[in-house]
Amino acid sequence: DIIGEFCYGIAPYDVGTPDPDGVLRGIVAVTKEGYSGLYFPPLYLLVYLNANGYTMEKNVVFNMNQSRIEIYKNAEKREGLLKIIPTNKNGYQRLFFYGKGHTFKYLSYVDIIEEKIKREELEGKIALVGYTDSAKGLYDLRATPIDPNTPGVELHATAIQNLIDGKYMERAGLIFTSLLMLLFMTVISLVMAAKQIKAVVANIIVFSVIIGYLIVTYFFFYNGIWIEIFYPTSVMIFMWTILNGVNYFSEEVEKKYIRNVFGHYISPALVEELI
Repeated sequence: DIIGEFCYGIAPYDVGTPDPDGVLRGIVAVTKEGYSGLYFPPLYLLVYLNANGYTMEKNVVFNMNQSRIEIYKNAEKREGLLKIIPTNKNGYQRLFFYGKGHTFKYLSYVDIIEEKIKREELEGKIALVGYTDSAKGLYDLRATPIDPNTPGVELHATAIQNLIDGKYMERAGLIFTSLLMLLFMTVISLVMAAKQIKAVVANIIVFSVIIGYLIVTYFFFYNGIWIEIFYPTSVMIFMWTILNGVNYFSEEVEKKYIRNVFGHYISPALVEELI
């Protein structure tokens, strides 16, 4: 009863299933409860709403058609849009990570209970309580893209900070990624096809273009847009290898043609000079 009296709400704290490589890149943004068929908000969203004086009923809309959560001043009338949290079609939100584990300030729960921490350190702040160590029976460390041992509670802290900052990680669409790939592949094709450019110089330019692609993806990633790296760079390297092979064999054909045409009229030394 005493917990119920002071409880703002109940929400799932599960962070979700890691990606196939075992790394957690996001957090569950919407949970559908199997028995009732109702949708429930995640812990971090409930905490954020409480800290800002909002409620699920008055301020939040789960827009599953557009794969996003919307926070309004008036959700019923859809007035005063405050925040849009992008999710995938399964209600999963990609997180924008700020750094390795212990990015946020950590305080000992025991020290707070024993009043060793000054009130000013917590006043006006959002505080999450959770396991942050690997002590036996209390293991709650998760692998993230930044750190293989991030305390699970910090994923919720990251999600809350993303909401405060309005900074999210969104995966670039297939069309955008394809157009970006096409642009860089066209440059590589033109460089490799240009007869005026020496092979060594062409190869240096191609590698510079590939590195340029990585720089562009990093720039977008830093600004919250995740663009595929592995497959596009693999395709570029494969294409560069094929074009190099084509250039090599076409050059050999040209050399053979020159030898056949001029070999009967001028000296071998001049033929080699011509080649």
